[in-house]
Amino acid sequence: MIRKAKSNKFQSKFHLTGFLWRNELDTLANQHDVPIKSRDLIKEVRRQLSDSLHISEIRAHVLACLKQRYC
Repeated sequence: MIRKAKSNKFQSKFHLTGFLWRNELDTLANQHDVPIKSRDLIKEVRRQLSDSLHISEIRAHVLACLKQRYC
C-alpha cells in the first residue's frame, strides 16, 4: 500500500541549507545581500542564511540547485 504524498509542515530552514554546496550557499547569500565571509564555516553560513531568509526563498534555491546538479 502506498500513501499519497503530503507536504512536510515541519521543514527546517537550517536543514534545507544542508543540501547546498559551499559555492551554492555563497550564491544564495550574494543574491539576497546576506553578509558572509569566505573564512566563515559552512555551518555558520547556513545559520546566517536560515536566520535571514524566508523558507520559500531557501526552498526555491535548493530545488533549483539540485535540479541543475542532477539533470
